[in-house]
Amino acid sequence: MKSIVISMLLCLPSTCLAEGSVSFATIKPILEQSPTLWKHLDKSFTFAGIGEGARLGRHWPFLGGARVAPYSLIVASKDNPKIKFTLVVNCVTKYYTDRGEQVSKEAADFIQKAAKTEEILLNVSLRPIDREPDALK
Repeated sequence: MKSIVISMLLCLPSTCLAEGSVSFATIKPILEQSPTLWKHLDKSFTFAGIGEGARLGRHWPFLGGARVAPYSLIVASKDNPKIKFTLVVNCVTKYYTDRGEQVSKEAADFIQKAAKTEEILLNVSLRPIDREPDALK
């Protein structure tokens, strides 16, 4: 019984975060919103092909399963590929109806109306990692 409870508790954080995989091809255009930042990141790092983003749940009629920021991705230094970081990309996410009208996050029916997203780069951060992840082996 104890082991079942412990197993359930260990699973809770990932369930609450609802992360989902996202390709680098999805994250790259967001980084390119700041050409200067993108130039320096591209010159300095090799990017893993797959990262993670927040996953919208099934209760979103039009966006259920979609990924939104924050995104995280493993990057390796081009100078020394053994030096790796987690790159975190934060955005302001705007939501729109299927007709292109912006939906206020304060609206009572926000989740029911949101059908499209727009993500505007806010900032990025680098977090050092101590072990080599499978994504860059």
